[in-house]
Amino acid sequence: GQAGYDKPRTKAFYDDVRERVSRVPGVESLSWASNMPLWERPATSLLIEGRQKRSQADTITTIVNTVDRDYFATAGVALDRGRPFTGIDQEHSMPVAIVNEKIAHDYWPGQDPLRRRIQLAGEQQLRQVIGVARNANYTNWGEPAQPCVYIPLEQNYSDGMILYVRTKS
Repeated sequence: GQAGYDKPRTKAFYDDVRERVSRVPGVESLSWASNMPLWERPATSLLIEGRQKRSQADTITTIVNTVDRDYFATAGVALDRGRPFTGIDQEHSMPVAIVNEKIAHDYWPGQDPLRRRIQLAGEQQLRQVIGVARNANYTNWGEPAQPCVYIPLEQNYSDGMILYVRTKS
């Protein structure tokens, strides 16, 4: 974005970098993400379909991370249920999200969170939950569990992303 790239050129850049870095010896996987490790991006007003607000101050604050395919394997964040983002999760397909265990436990205790729907602040559409990721450290090591929502890059274009690379040990 700072270099003046428009959306098509930025997407081409992401694809080119992905292809070139994947050919580097020792690279196992790679992915783009909006958040750097231990540097979260909070968003307020996460809405859970069917949950009634008790007051104006009753808002859910969550960390939001826009990620590309292969993020969970690359970052070492296990999925407990559901599926990761894939090529079917495109700009004009059904909006989807992956929530972490904290959200699943707090808002659907004892229930299956898959196929439930949420809405992020500033969005007009609901997103269907397709997976549950394990809780991770988002701001510092050893922190208490925080709510986190992951959304696919193809459905939430960003012109400033961080490249995660996992290498062979």
